[in-house]
Amino acid sequence: MQPVAAKPVDKELAIPPGMDMSSAMNSAEEVLEGKHHFSVEEKIFTYERSQGKVPEKARARFSQALQQKYEHNSAKALQSLDEAIKVAPKYGPIYFEKAALLADLGKLDQAISVCDQMLTLDPKSISGLHLRACCYSESHRYQQAADDYSKAIALDKKDSVAYEERAKVYLKMGRQVEATHDNDEADRRNVRQKVALSMARGDSDKALKTVDDAIKKDPSNLELRTSKIFLCMTMGKQSDAAATCTSLMKDCPELLGALYFFRGKAYADMGKEDQALADYTQAMAALEHQAVPSGKNKNLIIGMTGKASKTVYLERASLYLKTKQYAKACADYSKYLATHKDAARVYLLRAEAYKQAGDMKKALADCKSAQAIDPTDEGINAETEEIISAQSGNAKKHAP
Repeated sequence: MQPVAAKPVDKELAIPPGMDMSSAMNSAEEVLEGKHHFSVEEKIFTYERSQGKVPEKARARFSQALQQKYEHNSAKALQSLDEAIKVAPKYGPIYFEKAALLADLGKLDQAISVCDQMLTLDPKSISGLHLRACCYSESHRYQQAADDYSKAIALDKKDSVAYEERAKVYLKMGRQVEATHDNDEADRRNVRQKVALSMARGDSDKALKTVDDAIKKDPSNLELRTSKIFLCMTMGKQSDAAATCTSLMKDCPELLGALYFFRGKAYADMGKEDQALADYTQAMAALEHQAVPSGKNKNLIIGMTGKASKTVYLERASLYLKTKQYAKACADYSKYLATHKDAARVYLLRAEAYKQAGDMKKALADCKSAQAIDPTDEGINAETEEIISAQSGNAKKHAP
């Protein structure tokens, strides 16, 4: 039996002495795929990063026990672990290794007892919950196993392993619907981890391939398809982002306003101002008549729609300013400021639009509004001084 412990990938990557970043990234990826087995040095290093230093008086015995485990010398490993516990009774990883070894030996009740000790020391030990749940499952105590996996998920919502293992337990209990739900949740988290790892390595193409492969397996998954939009935009593949938005418009009318908005941003980045302006206008119309979302994608739709609603007037105003449509830019900035009265930088943007339109009086008023909100902003103060200076110069020119 191989008990399942939480995968140490979500935290900072642990790089043992002598291992370079590239090797560490490869090891982390293998952990995600279940291929990597930690060496004694890697285990000690990872434990110390997450659980604190191994007490010096227990370090030699603990390292020896890990080596004995790898050499399949179980009796000596258990003896070394007991000796380590005697001198360091509050260091959780020693209990974990002892419980894991007992579980491997099929001594499930003893393993559970050691896990109980570990969880008494640290009730929030995710690895302890995983291991105890695994032992409960192997001994056909399925509800207790499911409860421990649920506790692990409550502590870490990104814990894909807990979802995977709880799904297996639910299947054994005949709870098919819950098992399917947990498998879906695990898949989503695994994709996120692999994408994040690829991006950390600077391998954006591999990150995109991970998302594309996941979409092929589950083409109706809205989270995956919207993730592709943002990933493409991050990678500078705006045409792909726009195409993904277009394909989603037919399948998810509840997200139409947000999709017009994000496609507009992609078009704007590509220098296609007319198409971007048209999409922003379409987004406003769709967002104004936005239906209340429901179903499993409710939170995703609310989040994307909220982001679009918050900034669509700003984005369109910026394009109007760029294309010298100053009156329209001022109108959009005004609509935004009607509900965001403390947005100092937006007052400054509208001041620029007024200045370009030749209305220096309104430009100065906006600068002063921005100054009143943020009097220490150097950019706002410099722009204000520039407008005052320009007005003074014009006044002298027209003086009799």
